[in-house]
Amino acid sequence: MQYAAGTARLVRQLLDEHRRMLDTVQQARLALLDGDLAEARLAHADLQRLLSAHAEREERVLIPDIPVSARWQAAVYLAEHHKIAQLAAGLRRRLDASGPPDGPTRLALLDAHHPFVHLLEHHFAREEQALFVDVPAGRGAGPVLESGLESVPGAEDPADDGE
Repeated sequence: MQYAAGTARLVRQLLDEHRRMLDTVQQARLALLDGDLAEARLAHADLQRLLSAHAEREERVLIPDIPVSARWQAAVYLAEHHKIAQLAAGLRRRLDASGPPDGPTRLALLDAHHPFVHLLEHHFAREEQALFVDVPAGRGAGPVLESGLESVPGAEDPADDGE
């Protein structure tokens, strides 16, 4: 039963990380809107650290336990993690190469975020509707998630991966 409880705690932590990453993207976009490239660069650096740690944890702790009957197999999650990291790095390069934050520059940088945010939101939805359901069920954790974020009360300390 400890394994199931640890899995439920891990899922709550990963959900909290999803919220924090989306909030960090929003911080970067708001900084761009204000013309503060330095703040946008800092937010993107934070985002890349969060993304890397999050993907590593999922790939180490959850993805190896995806059941054969799962809706999405490991290759889907791994490919999306890779694509998300590529897009985040590309955004960071664009930010780093940007000159003065005039209107057209800010607009171009904001527009460049759309494919990234779209992929990130869809990836998180896939995890919340499948990965965070299939693996806990396979581990005997029961219905950790029933209908997404709203069904999970407060997240625990993200540093504790539930192992």
